[in-house]
Amino acid sequence: MEGAHGGLSLDSLCTSVLQASFRENDDEDDAIVCSILATVVLVTRPLPLSTIDSLTGLEANEVMSILQSVRSLVRLDQHVRPFHKLLSDLLTSPTRCVDKRFFISPERFHSEIAINCLRIMNETLEDNPKSQSHTQDRDVECPFEETALGYACTSWHIHLTEAREYISALTPTLRRFLDEKVVGWLKVLGTSGAVTDPVLVLNETITWLREVHANLLQNDCRCSCAPN
Repeated sequence: MEGAHGGLSLDSLCTSVLQASFRENDDEDDAIVCSILATVVLVTRPLPLSTIDSLTGLEANEVMSILQSVRSLVRLDQHVRPFHKLLSDLLTSPTRCVDKRFFISPERFHSEIAINCLRIMNETLEDNPKSQSHTQDRDVECPFEETALGYACTSWHIHLTEAREYISALTPTLRRFLDEKVVGWLKVLGTSGAVTDPVLVLNETITWLREVHANLLQNDCRCSCAPN
């Protein structure tokens, strides 16, 4: 019978699998597990394993080993995805995720994915768009939008607008992209046939920057007004 009790039992089952799979982990290992699981549950669409590897910035064998450890929760076929949306809901809920080792804060991990998307574009896109090619993707047997560069080019702004942590690391990475790589990004969007609207993306980015700037000013004001 479906309902609240069924949901709770499934939460407990998922938590038990995670605890059993990673019971010998230290804090550093837990951080790696959360980074991988966060990428799987927060990306905007299911992606191939090779793209998940690139988005985490971790070694492919390390990512595969961790995902294999939770293969009862995560589907590992052409695309990597949770077997059920319940896993995403559980891990991103501070009340339902009772074992805080596995809690995925959306504000934190969207920031991490945004940084990694920007890193991929900063490292891959050419400064001179006339020389930009898709050489890095020609040997990949999947659509452009499912490659690491394709995902980064079409989805970085979605993670950015949800980002609320690691701002000090995020803003210089974003600045480099805006200063040096935007024209190359536009070139790739145009030649790949991606449906991403660059005007909308840049408007969303400006809005995010204004919000972050306002929050920083507010926090500075609070600190300066605080009693010594």
